[in-house]
Amino acid sequence: GFPGVAALATAVPLGLALAFQGLAVTHFWLRGSKSAILVLSVLYFFLGVLGLPMILFALLGMLDAVLNFRERKLAADAKQSSLQ
Repeated sequence: GFPGVAALATAVPLGLALAFQGLAVTHFWLRGSKSAILVLSVLYFFLGVLGLPMILFALLGMLDAVLNFRERKLAADAKQSSLQ
């Protein structure tokens, strides 16, 4: 019925936004890595073929919203560069 359609119309965009946030975290973690192109190519291939790993990226996006992975990495990098 209508409540189910309304819930689905709300859940899908939110889940997709969280999955994109999870992909952003993955890109951020791999930035500057020598194997970033290979890892991201394999990752996007499997996303295109299977699609199911998007659930994992949505979970990573939720965790990033709570734990701020990207800000923590920036702070750790800044602290490490100030020590050198």
